Amino acid sequence: PRFGAELLPDFAACGFLFLSIYLLGVFEKMRKSEIWLGAAAICAGVIEWVLCTLYYQKYSSLDSLYFHATAGQSMRILTVATVVSSVLTAGLFVLFFLRVLRLIRRELEAGGLGTVKEYRARMIWLFGLLAAITAGKIADRILRPWANWVWWIPMLLTVAFVLVLSSVLTDLSDGLAARYPANRENDEME
Repeated sequence: PRFGAELLPDFAACGFLFLSIYLLGVFEKMRKSEIWLGAAAICAGVIEWVLCTLYYQKYSSLDSLYFHATAGQSMRILTVATVVSSVLTAGLFVLFFLRVLRLIRRELEAGGLGTVKEYRARMIWLFGLLAAITAGKIADRILRPWANWVWWIPMLLTVAFVLVLSSVLTDLSDGLAARYPANRENDEME
């Protein structure tokens, strides 16, 4: 079998992020930068996914090293698409984090969500993990012909990223539920 298909294409992650930013827009109006970057990230992710699928239908990872000149050229195009898609996806994540930080800061000023330090440390971890995942995905694409195992690094970092992000969002959700108990009571009655 051909190795190298994407487990979670960037456009799927961007679609989720775009929906999350929209849902958080209930609290704050969406900005043009979020809309344009989201659209660009989704388009770049789709293009990268299509190029990746087409490449691995014709070639294997080793073909770009040893056998086919066209495979090497296609791999270079795929690498550029991966870099662009990864950077745009990371940018969209940064905009999402900034929106979450603004929400946390606003609610902290009103009281009820704990201290800034509780969130700041985890948000720093999220930014660091995001940078490492982006670098790992780019390194995976560049090094895949020589080392097929590199994809494990961004995958494991992604698992850590999801765990830290879920803890931030869970605490944020609990803090908002405690701050607005009337909304929670209405949900329970329905």
